[in-house]
Amino acid sequence: MDDEALAHVYQGTGYLQVGDLDTAAAAIRPVLDLPADCQISWIKKRLARFTAMLRTEPYRGSAKLRLAPSEDDNRRVLAVLAYLNG
Repeated sequence: MDDEALAHVYQGTGYLQVGDLDTAAAAIRPVLDLPADCQISWIKKRLARFTAMLRTEPYRGSAKLRLAPSEDDNRRVLAVLAYLNG
């Protein structure tokens, strides 16, 4: 499961890099739904990168996306993605 989860995070990160927020959200959703004890350190590090990307252009200030400016908890991303996925 660890490799599969990392693949989802990498896929989501790739979609963010090309500007596809909705598909990025769908790609990492299964990872964010994992219990915290199943998220190994590499998953947490990659999710932190994903979250950091959401705080940069073109996503910063997006009407679709609202992240607390100093929020470090990757679980906060889940609420944002739930909103995006309706």
